[in-house]
Amino acid sequence: MIQDIKDAYEFGEMNKDYLDDSVKKSMIQIKFMSKTIDDFRNFFRPDKERQAFDVKLAAGDVLSMLSAQLKSNNISYRLTCHEHNKTVEDFREIIPCDAFNIEGYPNEMKQVFMNIANNAKDAILQRREEGLMPAGEKGLIAFDFEKEGDKKVIRITDNGGGIPQEIIDRVFDPYFTTKEQGRGTGIGLYMSKVIIETNMGGRLSVRNIDGGAEFRIEITVNA
Repeated sequence: MIQDIKDAYEFGEMNKDYLDDSVKKSMIQIKFMSKTIDDFRNFFRPDKERQAFDVKLAAGDVLSMLSAQLKSNNISYRLTCHEHNKTVEDFREIIPCDAFNIEGYPNEMKQVFMNIANNAKDAILQRREEGLMPAGEKGLIAFDFEKEGDKKVIRITDNGGGIPQEIIDRVFDPYFTTKEQGRGTGIGLYMSKVIIETNMGGRLSVRNIDGGAEFRIEITVNA
């Protein structure tokens, strides 16, 4: 966010509206980080309360925090609700509905979305830096929400080139990372798996698809 403000100033894009919007987004992110710290304090408490929330709106909140950073790196995003056959490319266009309400911990789910989206962004940037992305191809992070029997499924895909087959089975291990020192701790995906599988009774998995990776979250209706 700070880098975006610096870039806007250097390119003559800084004005009151831009500054007001940046302050608003910064405050949202600070509040999210503060709530995340509180959540980690209570992470293993057995008496914490579950609540109903719309996972699409949780994803939208995360994308609202990442949107400026994604845009500055030529990465777009889209969210598709297959229950209503509707796709949006702006988090402000997400329509709340009961179809993807689940019982759980909304801020923890946002942390999962944040971890996966940030990994997707880093993979896209690395692929681009290595010259492996076709010229002119835009980065893409896609969220798909659909129902499969008694499960609510969220698929998060990207065009970052995928995960090397020799390490794909280790990406959820604690402290495992392929990023250079100082750019990753290897704890994000591990914590994401704990949140989904231990705290929410669901399942988190990953596989390679054409041109990228797909993270799949499954939550049973009565979870």
